[in-house]
Amino acid sequence: MVKGLTKRQREVLEFIKNFISRHQYSPSYREIQLHFNLSSLATVSKHVHSLSKKGLVQLEKGQARSLNSTQETKAEISLPLTATITAGQPIQYLHGNEKIALPSHLVTHPQISHVMKVQGDGFKDEQLMDGDLLLVEKRASVFDNETTIVTINQTETYIMRYNDEGDVIRLTSGNPNYRPISLRREKVLVEGILILLLRLY
Repeated sequence: MVKGLTKRQREVLEFIKNFISRHQYSPSYREIQLHFNLSSLATVSKHVHSLSKKGLVQLEKGQARSLNSTQETKAEISLPLTATITAGQPIQYLHGNEKIALPSHLVTHPQISHVMKVQGDGFKDEQLMDGDLLLVEKRASVFDNETTIVTINQTETYIMRYNDEGDVIRLTSGNPNYRPISLRREKVLVEGILILLLRLY
């Protein structure tokens, strides 16, 4: 971790590095402003110039998208393999230390991300196959129809699609053999969401 930075400066630096890794060009001040919901471009400029003074970013005058991180960006990042999932069965959490290497440009928030592995073909209607790796990001809030990791009644955890119907949350599986589950909101705890699927051939 780079020392001498505020929490926001660290976040801005990490955003710039991830953006460049993902897009192969730097973010604009406007994109940084929108990502962090900052009040003005002047606030962005203040953070960027602070990073520049510390030698962490380079500014090329007279060019659009002129930010460059001076720190080396890793091509891969290792994330913990935390669980296996089987259709219709609770998620089985693993207690080992196995890690999965992923391209770093695919992982926006590595500090809150982990990997799960699909077992069996019960998710094939969701296009999930045996052996697929799922990148999961911890998050407490979700949008309708997102594939989520949810704990039901504080006991068992599943991967299901989430639909908010007011006082009731409707959870559905991609497998037609499993009926939807409708539960009161307080009975459903969102643990995270599915970000992307990785399939090895």
